[in-house]
Amino acid sequence: MISANKQTNERRAADRFPIERDVRYRVLSKKSGDENGIGKTVNISSTGVLFTTDKLLIPGRRLEVSIAWPAQLNNNC
Repeated sequence: MISANKQTNERRAADRFPIERDVRYRVLSKKSGDENGIGKTVNISSTGVLFTTDKLLIPGRRLEVSIAWPAQLNNNC
């Protein structure tokens, strides 16, 4: 059961799921060239992903993110 306070304060439209996967990212920048890095997901929703990084990222930059997701074949990883 969600408390009334949480319902009022929660601004996210989608549920977040605590999934930890390896991440590779690339900061897309025309001025300074591309920067690459690695990290791990903290949680994932249908509208976004929260992940850690090995470097400080500047807010507002465009990123390309690749998440190591286990492929399934016949319902097996």
